[in-house]
Amino acid sequence: MKKLLLLSALLLFQGCSFNQLFLSDEIDSVNIVKYTPKVKEHRAYFTREGLRPVLRKQKYLFVFRPKEKHLYVLLHKENRYLLYNLSVPNKQPITFTVSSEKQLLRSLRKAGYMQPENLEALGFTVKTGLRRYKGVKTIMIDVKEHRPSKKKEKTQNSTKQTVTNLQEPDTHSDLIEPLYPYYLHDATQKELSEYLHSGRAKKELSHGEISMLEHRLAEMKKRRFLQEAPLEALIAEYKKNKDPEFKRHIQLRIKELQEQ
Repeated sequence: MKKLLLLSALLLFQGCSFNQLFLSDEIDSVNIVKYTPKVKEHRAYFTREGLRPVLRKQKYLFVFRPKEKHLYVLLHKENRYLLYNLSVPNKQPITFTVSSEKQLLRSLRKAGYMQPENLEALGFTVKTGLRRYKGVKTIMIDVKEHRPSKKKEKTQNSTKQTVTNLQEPDTHSDLIEPLYPYYLHDATQKELSEYLHSGRAKKELSHGEISMLEHRLAEMKKRRFLQEAPLEALIAEYKKNKDPEFKRHIQLRIKELQEQ
């Protein structure tokens, strides 16, 4: 039975090695590095092959959307401009097909995007560099998004905005409730799910805090699935989500079957 299961798993990946099979989901994708109550960190490796300058010989361009307070990076490949959301992981890029840089800037402005003058003033710490990632030449972009304290947020709201033509963003103050740390660190999956689906969460927490709890719940569900799901289910789910963590668990399961 174990041999049949192992054979079935290998047949699903027929014709390619594990490295070839699983590398695509790690390149040209924004992935989670870590989340804490104060900082969330994302990292992306964008292949340099086929990249063209975006504006004024720049290889990439950061843009900010005040409405959602998200940071984006704009890349140029052939006749397409790809806009990746650096604040939300595993999201497909927005594609612009325009004939000129002027038209591109006009499209971005109409859609509510602005070019930031100072990323740190907006709460972002960004590191970039050229990296060879698993044999692929890439541009690495690491973004840390800092959650300001209530006092700091008030100070920022009272100072001049540091984004070109930036519209006034929503000034939703942080509501730090005593129960929030418990649900963020200690609550069971059932407790957290019931809290998020009740009306209390929306009344007691800020949008950012709810997003953090939703992320923790999704991670708990994923961990449980990775630990309890059969190999066939892991493979089927990986084909849909392209999550590198599923790759590691599938490889480990197959290795265990081979050793048995």
